[in-house]
Amino acid sequence: MKLLMQEERVFNMLAFLIRLIAAIAKPNLASVTWATSLTGWISDYDSIVSNKYRLTHTSSVTGSRFITSLIDKTKYYLITVYGTSNSDTDGAGFILIPNINANKYSSTLTKTQSSRVGMIIQPSDISASSTFRLDFSSVGSGYAEYYQFFIQEITAAEYAEGLAVLMARYPYKT
Repeated sequence: MKLLMQEERVFNMLAFLIRLIAAIAKPNLASVTWATSLTGWISDYDSIVSNKYRLTHTSSVTGSRFITSLIDKTKYYLITVYGTSNSDTDGAGFILIPNINANKYSSTLTKTQSSRVGMIIQPSDISASSTFRLDFSSVGSGYAEYYQFFIQEITAAEYAEGLAVLMARYPYKT
């Protein structure tokens, strides 16, 4: 009986290590250059400040980036970014905007918060769309900065676990 319990513990440890290695081996599909260059961004109110993508204005503005070439419409994804809001209004964050399907919204930042925000997407969120983009926002007067962009392919089972679990499981990596 004691030997069976030890074998079960060893098996559980090996299973955990295999899951951990698989998670580490998955690449980040977003580029580190998203926070160091304006190339690929669409906005009249953006800049790069200290390796962060910044949106600044006296009213709400967005900066867009098409990600159609990074995403396989048949798969599931975790998309996260670290953001800082320095504004007079709550709500900075990002939106996945397909050209046909309904928009999908990330968690958001309060008016003076720095945090990691994210969303999880499934094939039905983008399957009918031929293009899709991420719109990052600065809400109200002030600015919002974004950095450590992260797009991680996940499984259907992981999608079912929810955003909070996946954000804890998959920290930012380049």
